[in-house]
Amino acid sequence: MTEFKYKTWDEVEEGDVIAEFEMDITFRKVIQNVVATRDFFPGHHNPEYARAQGVENIYLNTFFYAGLIDRVVTDAFGPDVFIKRRKFRMLVPVPAESKIAVFGRVRRKFIINGKRTVLVDVSILRRDRHAQACVAEVLVEFPDAST
Repeated sequence: MTEFKYKTWDEVEEGDVIAEFEMDITFRKVIQNVVATRDFFPGHHNPEYARAQGVENIYLNTFFYAGLIDRVVTDAFGPDVFIKRRKFRMLVPVPAESKIAVFGRVRRKFIINGKRTVLVDVSILRRDRHAQACVAEVLVEFPDAST
């Protein structure tokens, strides 16, 4: 079994890259997310409806982005961090049968109200259009040093 190595508070530096990966957005992945989140808006599961909205295929929903952003943070810092705040903007739809690239970087490292905190920027790009699909800012608290 592979043991994961998460960045600890002491190891984190401003400017650290914490994520760079690509992901295929398959038809199946979009549908599975619709079922898992029970977000049955037609643009997320009906190709004709999505095309009528000007999107070439069914597309990702808000919950997908929230989960992916949280994954970037917990993959880098571990499951014990607390996501204090997540702000994001969806800029262009990401349809099924496209590819995204995900990037994460530590913008700031600081202590606020006695809590060891980092501010992380996450960017999700739609590869086929070379366009930003989503941008996010995540405030992350690390557990106390004594825990």
